[in-house]
Amino acid sequence: ILQPSGMHISGYYSGENGLRPSVEPFKNGQIIPQDQRWPFDPHFFPSEGLITNVIDLDRWAKMMLEKNPKILTKTSYEKMLAPLHAAM
Repeated sequence: ILQPSGMHISGYYSGENGLRPSVEPFKNGQIIPQDQRWPFDPHFFPSEGLITNVIDLDRWAKMMLEKNPKILTKTSYEKMLAPLHAAM
């Protein structure tokens, strides 16, 4: 998904290998102490661990808004954007 999206600067943090964040993780404007950070677990890819930047996120957003077929099929976009619950 990253390559066809043109997200060439993005990748996944994988502990000893892969990209490393260029900033420390923070919450509420404060750096999270090392002992309070989530442990690394590649089993959660791709839902977490992505290292990216605003340029690549912009590329991704544009492709999703345009429903670009390089990323997903028309059917996949329809399923992804379908409401989970009927409107009341």
